[in-house]
Amino acid sequence: MSERVLVVGAGAVGQVFAHHLARGGAEVALLVKPAHEAALREGMTLYRLRRRGPLRERFEGYRILTAPSQAAGTRWDQVYSAVSSAALRPATWFAELARATGDATVVFLQPNIDDRAIATTYADPQRLVDGMIGFIAYHSPLPGVTDDRDRDGGAPGMAFWLPPGSPSRFAGDELRTTAVIDALRRGGLPASRMDPSSFAAVTPFANAVLYACIATLQAAGWSLAALADDRWLERLGAVATESLTIVSDHLQLGIPLGARLVTNPLVLRAALRLAPAVVPLPLEPYLRAHFTKVGPQMRLGLAAYAQLGAAAGLPTDALAQLCAAIDPALQPAGSPPLAGPVPLC
Repeated sequence: MSERVLVVGAGAVGQVFAHHLARGGAEVALLVKPAHEAALREGMTLYRLRRRGPLRERFEGYRILTAPSQAAGTRWDQVYSAVSSAALRPATWFAELARATGDATVVFLQPNIDDRAIATTYADPQRLVDGMIGFIAYHSPLPGVTDDRDRDGGAPGMAFWLPPGSPSRFAGDELRTTAVIDALRRGGLPASRMDPSSFAAVTPFANAVLYACIATLQAAGWSLAALADDRWLERLGAVATESLTIVSDHLQLGIPLGARLVTNPLVLRAALRLAPAVVPLPLEPYLRAHFTKVGPQMRLGLAAYAQLGAAAGLPTDALAQLCAAIDPALQPAGSPPLAGPVPLC
């Protein structure tokens, strides 16, 4: 019998997971807001990005739910939580969904440091399989981009890229995690298992570095060239160091060597130069569009670092200044503004 899978959210990430699960033979349903139901009934167009040009794929035949209560009465095998961290607040819908889906495995993809505590308030921790997304996905065309190479002249849709050697990673109960990985691999989506302790020791630090990089890029006007300037790299390094120290203190774990290396100015500058040539998509427009859309999630994550750091008596000056630069409402009282030669967004 094929798996019955419920994907919560039909944005870029949800569509990619749902499409590949269906390709692997799963019976897929989508839980979305009522406003999105009509458009989804027309089917989805996805474009897999490749060096030799995008591959157009259609996805249809899925069931659509518009309220968590509608999941009751069906035996679900897996539930993918493909919404942003901000959607967990308030978590009343998640609590209802956890009740309605019985003992189904919950694939939990939210990255913020305090997200899992919210989930385990309403769902048995043994049901959760933690996931780290290993692909890039976005709505094409990107705002302001007239080059349609990621659609090859086709209709608007979701473009996605599966970077070589970068599978989506999952950690949790062995049987549940294996079932998740098998379902995705059958549909052609690279996936691999991580030991739960390794996952917990790596992903929070990786996310801290990511948020430091993206928030500094936003403050630098979403310009990779501007970010490569020594002054911005120095600020990025200070924010990353504070964030990593806070995560380390909170989790009582050492900072991985890889996370320290990524914040090295030489490594960062090299990555900034190479990335546009390696990534087969308009990188700056993608970063701006995607991380503006999930901006509330990033701001929640940065604010959590600042709060945890302040509670632990750790330095948070660089973090507080960056928070204020991307959202004045996040600036703690008494924090000096972030000044610089590049206009702040």
